[in-house]
Amino acid sequence: MAPNQPNAVPENAGASNSAGNGQTDQLRAECEQLKQALRAVEAERDQLRRTLVAVEAERDDYRKAVYAWAEEQFSKEPFEFDEDKAVPIEKVLQQLDELEKE
Repeated sequence: MAPNQPNAVPENAGASNSAGNGQTDQLRAECEQLKQALRAVEAERDQLRRTLVAVEAERDDYRKAVYAWAEEQFSKEPFEFDEDKAVPIEKVLQQLDELEKE
């Protein structure tokens, strides 16, 4: 409807008005149910976000503990690489392939 046009009421509006009210009531009820469902889903989302924050903090604590443990376990001496004792990567990959086939 154009903004300058007056609200026109159809001649048979009274007859269909009661049917329209029933449909309007039904739509309002459905809208309220959807709003409730949305609130429930939003509450669940918020709870999951809080849980995620807690789990990430716990993960970070474990990570710090593992790093601290690893530092204690392994020497801080420089790593010396002896190329004569090195195993070629091709041989390592071949051994992995053989293990996978078993």
